[in-house]
Amino acid sequence: AKALFEDYACASCHAGGFNRDEQLAPNLHHAKMRLRTSWIKKWLRNPMEILPYTNMPNFWEDGESQNEDILGGDPEKQINALTKYILEIGSNQYAKPWRRTEWVTQQ
Repeated sequence: AKALFEDYACASCHAGGFNRDEQLAPNLHHAKMRLRTSWIKKWLRNPMEILPYTNMPNFWEDGESQNEDILGGDPEKQINALTKYILEIGSNQYAKPWRRTEWVTQQ
């Protein structure tokens, strides 16, 4: 799953918590609290079916894998593994929001 995450460069858009790049897509660390497993799998299978104007690429177009070297190129196994990975990296709670007084004292 991690190899797929890296091969598909997920953190290049879902940068939050992975690098300091501009975040162009939702923070995946919140997926565990916000998304159902079935929805993640449906999204990964064909993001444009859910949101036609999305920038998210379809890595399994026509049900075929773009990477035959990972999990034998089996799209279902890859989608299941990537879904599990996304949920495992997720947080069990949202970050505590900063109060203005905390921010001022930190400055």
